[in-house]
Amino acid sequence: NGEMRLASAILSFSSAEAPICCITTNHGEPLYDEDGNINEEYTAFAKTIEGAGYILQPLDLENEEIPENCRMIITFNPKEDFKAYGSLGENGVSEIEKLDRYLDNAYTFFYVCDRTTPVLTNLEEYLQEWGITVSRVSDSAGTYENYSIKDTAMNVDAGVGDRLLGNYATNGLGASLTTELRSLGYPPSVVFGNSTAISVADNYNKTYVQADETEGTQAYEYYSYARNGVYRYMYDIFTTYDSATAQIGGETYEMATSEKLFKIMTITQEYRQIQEDNYSTVNDASYVLALASTDFVSNEVLNSTAYGNTDVLLSCLRRTSREVIPVNIDLKAFYIYDIDENSMSDETNKAYTVCFAVIPALIVFAVGTVVIVKRKYM
Repeated sequence: NGEMRLASAILSFSSAEAPICCITTNHGEPLYDEDGNINEEYTAFAKTIEGAGYILQPLDLENEEIPENCRMIITFNPKEDFKAYGSLGENGVSEIEKLDRYLDNAYTFFYVCDRTTPVLTNLEEYLQEWGITVSRVSDSAGTYENYSIKDTAMNVDAGVGDRLLGNYATNGLGASLTTELRSLGYPPSVVFGNSTAISVADNYNKTYVQADETEGTQAYEYYSYARNGVYRYMYDIFTTYDSATAQIGGETYEMATSEKLFKIMTITQEYRQIQEDNYSTVNDASYVLALASTDFVSNEVLNSTAYGNTDVLLSCLRRTSREVIPVNIDLKAFYIYDIDENSMSDETNKAYTVCFAVIPALIVFAVGTVVIVKRKYM
């Protein structure tokens, strides 16, 4: 990814101080091993974060303070719950309170889960305040199982359906993160493997936006929350297609429809206006990203030039960063498959075609003739 490496180098020189991205480590997250090194399976994920201009740093949220220059915290498929009031642990620290205070400073939290992520009561109750719930069901014994999202039509695993193709959102805040990719003649495929789904919390209200033919925008929906002066808005970044199904126990539990697609990547914004002077205000927003697929950031996917996962991840990391970039670097994806039809005339095209077809044949004929004559008279 040449664009990523070039932008990363420019960021390191143009920024006064590089922002920090912290990865939580004290809840069974699999990104770091016991020696504090990135696990081999996710080295590409770490390089992509660094390629977005961040300094990567592990964080024990219970026992360590969040660094002052931390712009993003990532919690990757945790197996143990966060500490909160009522379950503070030995240190008497509420990790949820620390996370909440952090997001009051207009930064970003990135939560990644999949089919295997267990019920995490404290963390999930907090995420519900940002509109995010993991789609799951329970049986009569109180055993929970996450949705397993499959799509036997739109996939990259020969019809199995476990590695499904994401459906780009085309309007709203989530769509703005993929504008450059969608503007290409052939937007790159984005793959979600081992995926569950994200549902909208009950305390969020749906708002339906009508299509506008004059502006060329399609109809879409988003979800909002307003309470005690807090305003939050939840948007899709990627959904499934209407051919997807949610499996429970290997059986189809729910089917997607064109009106109700499964959400697999979302963004929630807390809108916060700060008065700069008597005449202007600035939106000092904070964000929570939710991704329902851990395979989305696996080495196999991020290192592949066939998929757009790396570019989506880069865009999300950069656009939600609070670091000011003086040179205003935008994403420039290298996905150009079309020949410039206006670069040459029809006569020139024909001339090139004749040259490439005839000249190699003449060269081979001439060389062959010389060889045959030499062999005959030697």
